[in-house]
Amino acid sequence: MARVAIELPESFPFSVELPILISHVNRGDHLGNEHLIALLNEARLRFMDHQGVAEFQEQGYLFVVGDLAVIYKSEGKYGETLNIEVAVQDFHKYGCDIVYRVTESLTGRLVALAKTAHLVFDADAGKAMLMADEIKAKLSCGPLG
Repeated sequence: MARVAIELPESFPFSVELPILISHVNRGDHLGNEHLIALLNEARLRFMDHQGVAEFQEQGYLFVVGDLAVIYKSEGKYGETLNIEVAVQDFHKYGCDIVYRVTESLTGRLVALAKTAHLVFDADAGKAMLMADEIKAKLSCGPLG
C-alpha cells in the first residue's frame, strides 16, 4: 500500500496543548488511534471557536468529515502533553481541508501529522451545501496574535 502524504503549510495559525490521559492509552501502552482522533476533533473545535465559526446545527449547517488521514511518527505516552497545531487549506465550494501537526510539548518530538477533509452539511436536507464566504473568510485568516 502506498504511504499517505500530507502537505503542511509554512505556518499554523493556531495551536492548543492537550494532555494524554490514562483513558487515552491502549493495550500497547500508547495513545490509541481513536483517542488521537478525538484530540484532533477537540483541537479543531477550539480553533473554529477561536475564529468565530460555530459548527452546530443551530447555525443552519454542520461540518462533517469527508475523510481522515493520519501519519504516525512516534508514540504518545500517558502523562505527556501534546501540542496540536491547526491550519486550514484547500478550500473548495463545499468545504476545506484541515491539517494538524501533533508534537510532544516538552521535547518537540513529532507524534503525528493528520488531515481531515470537511464538508459544510445541511442535516435537514441530508446533503452538502455551499460554504458561505463569511465562514471561508474566518477560517482563512493569517497567523493569530
